[in-house]
Amino acid sequence: MTLCPRFISVAAYQLATLLADSQLRQACESRVDFPRKPVRLTHNPAHGGWVLLAPERLFKADAIAAEILKRCTGGLTFAAIVDDLAKTFTAPRERISADAANLLDGLIEKKLLEL
Repeated sequence: MTLCPRFISVAAYQLATLLADSQLRQACESRVDFPRKPVRLTHNPAHGGWVLLAPERLFKADAIAAEILKRCTGGLTFAAIVDDLAKTFTAPRERISADAANLLDGLIEKKLLEL
């Protein structure tokens, strides 16, 4: 997913604020899902891979973003998504948590995902 670096910095700041608050438990226990049926992740060879489709918008997802978004089905919490990614890719949980939070926070701001 291509996001502007300035937006990621804002998202990282907002995440740091959230982590500092007692809302961390609520955020980690909330299920992550697409808010409306029209918003969906799909593989589209014409666009060169995975894309997030929304009304009148299309966001091309890179391989990492696609792996995160594939797990946003409404059935998993943020913590469960991070645990699954860490297990699948044998990567540090802290790094995955930070990367996933940055991506999802940007999509939440754009009203493409909801907790």
